[in-house]
Amino acid sequence: MDILLGCAETLNPCVTRLRRALEEHEDVDRVRHDLEAFWAGDPDTDIVHLQWPRALFENWQAPTEESLVRLQDQLEYWGQTARIVTTVHNIRAHGRSRGPFHDELYRLVYEASDGLIHIGTVSRDLLHDEYPLPEKDEVIIPHGWYDTLPNEVSRKQARRELGISEQAALAVVFGALRSPDEVTLIREGVRNWKNSRKRGFIAGRFTWPENRLHDWAAKKYHRLRTLFLPVSFRFGRFANSRIQYFLRAADVLLIPRRRILNSGGVPLGFTFGRVVAGPNEGVVGEILGDTGNPTFDPNVPSSVAVALQKGVELQRDGHGESNWTYAARKMNWGSVADQHISFYARR
Repeated sequence: MDILLGCAETLNPCVTRLRRALEEHEDVDRVRHDLEAFWAGDPDTDIVHLQWPRALFENWQAPTEESLVRLQDQLEYWGQTARIVTTVHNIRAHGRSRGPFHDELYRLVYEASDGLIHIGTVSRDLLHDEYPLPEKDEVIIPHGWYDTLPNEVSRKQARRELGISEQAALAVVFGALRSPDEVTLIREGVRNWKNSRKRGFIAGRFTWPENRLHDWAAKKYHRLRTLFLPVSFRFGRFANSRIQYFLRAADVLLIPRRRILNSGGVPLGFTFGRVVAGPNEGVVGEILGDTGNPTFDPNVPSSVAVALQKGVELQRDGHGESNWTYAARKMNWGSVADQHISFYARR
């Protein structure tokens, strides 16, 4: 089987990890990250697996009317020579990156796909509520876990490195913050959290356009110690070897999203044996609910506080270890690759 992943080599570790898992499968002859091959065509390709529609354009450029015409022609070519499969990571482009042609871009990709991969059961209904798609071959395949990330430091070592007391009840937010609403959700959630030892720690960056100044500050100063007490902020993108410090220090990993479908934060927290608290929306809410992790209403900041306290208690009682066991069983890459290959073969 010859598989073309329709995106450039990506910084997303789970897509590169999927490639490696597929390469190791006995039924696979070749797997490529190759955007040029997607646009040039290749009659030897059996499967074209698309991830994010925007990733089909160099540097995730915003689509134009002309580029969408070109994409439609290329998808028609692939529809005649290969099986097109798309993973539904999000129903539409995220709000900050939406433009006049983004909905049309997503519609074109979903309509041209022979098969759709969902990460949870609610994804299918949400997708079909947004787009009047014809009948599709669809499957649920879990998000893989982050087993290639270093996971060696102890909780004590991690907290010492971050300047966090061993006695603190620590909620960590890891990754990009996409809107001021998410910052408010964190601030108000921690403010309402009834725990005298509460601490919040944000490891990431602001990504909405009006906060370019913060990106500059991040590069220059690397950290902002007191964004709003008792929440600390460390700016930046982090090397794989550094990620373990934030996760190993945490009692609970907080996903402060609004209007969300999927999040890599769920398998990330599970990989490091941490309780994860997230919104009761989309696949995130589905998986957290099914695994006994706390959820909250993102429109009610006080519910975030309740979820954080519940998360700390669950971590103390060993629920993080249960999350690790779940990830090792359901999210391991051997199983994830097997499920992809089985789905690819359905013609």
